[in-house]
Amino acid sequence: MPRYLGQIVRALKGDVRLSMVADENRGGYDFAAAADVPLHQISGLASGLNLAVRWRALRALGAVIRADPPDLVWAHARMAVLLVRARAVLRRDAPVAVTFHGLPFGVGHRRVAAWVSLRIERALCRMMPPHHLLFLSQEAMRLYCREMPDKSLARHHVHVLQNCSDIGPVTPDRSAAGQGLRMVTFGRAGHQKNVAAAAPILARLPQDARLILCGIGTDTPQMRAAFAGLEDRVEFAGEVADVRGPLARADMLLMTSRYEGMPIAALEAFEAGLPLALPVIAGTEEIRARHPLVAQIDVDQPQKAAAMITSVFAQYKTDPAEFRRDIQQTWATHFSYDVWARDLRGLAQTLLDRAGQSQSR
Repeated sequence: MPRYLGQIVRALKGDVRLSMVADENRGGYDFAAAADVPLHQISGLASGLNLAVRWRALRALGAVIRADPPDLVWAHARMAVLLVRARAVLRRDAPVAVTFHGLPFGVGHRRVAAWVSLRIERALCRMMPPHHLLFLSQEAMRLYCREMPDKSLARHHVHVLQNCSDIGPVTPDRSAAGQGLRMVTFGRAGHQKNVAAAAPILARLPQDARLILCGIGTDTPQMRAAFAGLEDRVEFAGEVADVRGPLARADMLLMTSRYEGMPIAALEAFEAGLPLALPVIAGTEEIRARHPLVAQIDVDQPQKAAAMITSVFAQYKTDPAEFRRDIQQTWATHFSYDVWARDLRGLAQTLLDRAGQSQSR
């Protein structure tokens, strides 16, 4: 999320007056000070179940809004989205937009959590004053609209703004060239990213295939246990500060997520010119449709997934440099920061224009 908000600041700075509200800054939001954007830190904006903490965060958020009334409150992180909309139901003093960085319900989510989230979302859709609902993909928008009552949804404004990446040039590390497939996975250990599902896929790939696991919790004893018998083929890298290093050493990105909004990791590998192995889930459609060399996999069928990956890697090996150029050119046309920033500025102007119209009524 900090990276996404940093992109917004970079794109809109100078066009509109910005301020940010976030949970405790552990370094991810340092860009705000560098961009001269005020940062209000409120404990409790991160996800959690302690209602007393969320209530205090809601009150603190209200104090920030009252102190310097904005033309638009735009929420992104899941808890912030809930709190901003709860406040809008109770006190309708500022136009609201929310971005769904992945739907809180649907296939891949835990059943009880998805059931509860869907009913909360329907209630908010019904009770909220007209506000803007932003999605990262056409499929996410379609799934959301399918689940909401038509009468409630008709009062709100629906938009799609897909993600981008902007990691910059990645120079391939050729030291491992010719030594077999090198895959990289980015994702914290947990239910959504489903990183352990890479183990049965790796086990069915040729013995010279290797995997770099990157993300919070991917270097723990629990994760090593999930790859028992494969440890000599896995680099348990843990959290990495710069994704370009692992991408430079990889031939392909492997993603095993149960659900996504629009995965930044896949776009970063796209930008680096790598083939992708992506699950056929909501949130990856636009990437799978446009990428020149992608293995569309079902992580619950590791044998078929391994066969698809092997086939795509065989194609890639015929001319890696040419494939990289083709992949990067496609990325630049559809998912570059410049394309995204242009679309974001147009969307922001639409949001602010409609906010001004609603406040003038």
